[in-house]
Amino acid sequence: MSSAHNTTRRRVTGAAGAGVLYCDPPYLDSTRSGLARSCGGDYAHDTNTEVDYRALAGALASAKATVLLSGYGGPLYAKLYQGWWRTGMAVQRPTSNRPGHTGPSVVEVIWSNRPLAHQPGLFTVEGGAA
Repeated sequence: MSSAHNTTRRRVTGAAGAGVLYCDPPYLDSTRSGLARSCGGDYAHDTNTEVDYRALAGALASAKATVLLSGYGGPLYAKLYQGWWRTGMAVQRPTSNRPGHTGPSVVEVIWSNRPLAHQPGLFTVEGGAA
């Protein structure tokens, strides 16, 4: 395991149990559009290999805090986060490589190591509107 993976694991596992970790890693290379892959990626420091994702999943699995992880679903995520709670929403994929254009519709997923409570709307609280 690389030193970057070790640093990530120490930070994640050391997070307080009452805290929340929101993790939005770079998209797995296999879920990116062909244009993004051919242009050399979207990130200055990319961590999009299966090894990187497996290391992150190991760190998140050992976290004491509540974890929220966002990304696109797929076979690797299904395997790594089996048993986690999840919810998804269809969105229009943005394209950073072609300003003003959008990509295909995809499902953005949030996984959590804790049950995801249902909240009908952003400004709706139990018992009525906020």
